[in-house]
Amino acid sequence: MIDHGGDAHSEVESSQAVLVEAEIAKDAARGGQNKTREEDARSAVSVKEKVGLVVTATIVIALLGSLAHFWYEWSGGNPGIKWFAASNESTFEHMKLVLWPWLFFWGALTLCDLLIWKRVRHNLLSTAGGLLIAVALIPCLFYLYTEGFKVEDDVGADIFIFFLSVFCGVCYKVLFIEMEIDQRFDLMSGTFALVGTLIWFTTCSYTECANIYEDPLQQNLNVTRH
Repeated sequence: MIDHGGDAHSEVESSQAVLVEAEIAKDAARGGQNKTREEDARSAVSVKEKVGLVVTATIVIALLGSLAHFWYEWSGGNPGIKWFAASNESTFEHMKLVLWPWLFFWGALTLCDLLIWKRVRHNLLSTAGGLLIAVALIPCLFYLYTEGFKVEDDVGADIFIFFLSVFCGVCYKVLFIEMEIDQRFDLMSGTFALVGTLIWFTTCSYTECANIYEDPLQQNLNVTRH
């Protein structure tokens, strides 16, 4: 005889097992979602933190860049120092003062995020974009007030322009610090922009180019001699 009672009991046990597995899967999914939310919360940058980051980054980068203005002179004219410090008073050399302090600050902060705080909140594109904005604003603002408004070059105005340019670049970086972007595209495009900037600054640190690289102090000496 066929034991139909045993078959029914087996089917009930199988159904119960399926229900238990489904509940376990749901709990695991909810746990994964909660964990993801917790990770996102840790990675998220609050408005207060962003403001503090803008202030800190601007001060550190601008002060390091200001000190880099004197490193070449302090080194006794060491050619190697020309790579990351200003060697004269040209507009280009002042643009270069942003480069290395910028890379140092954001590179150090990214390492701290990864190794200490175990979070990822940076992308290369915003780092490269902020750097290019800061670098480009220096000659734009300088020539705007000296050539556009015919105002005589002033040291105080130059310092203000340098700090303002750094501030604008930092604001861009912090504004897009959590921008969602494909990691491969970010790595390729960000690396290309940063490496291209490094190559340009390195090459033009040791060669003569357009008027932007001319030292106004040296021009004055040449005029005086004639």
